[in-house]
Amino acid sequence: MAYKAGNEVDFILEKNELIAIEVKYKPFPRLIIPPDIRSFIKQYPAKQIVILTQDYYGSTKFNEFEIIYLPVWLA
Repeated sequence: MAYKAGNEVDFILEKNELIAIEVKYKPFPRLIIPPDIRSFIKQYPAKQIVILTQDYYGSTKFNEFEIIYLPVWLA
């Protein structure tokens, strides 16, 4: 199954549910939700979103979706 929502998400894991993984290897001075993630979750029911960052660790909710920010060195 192809997942394309205008912008792209780097990886999609699909077993019983969708998990979207986006790699943004740069410093995050504050919590942001990238446009490609916003576009993806408007069209697909991903249970969880993971954004791999250079140094930011945290989590937030966007609508009913959980977004986890994880430094690459922890992944």
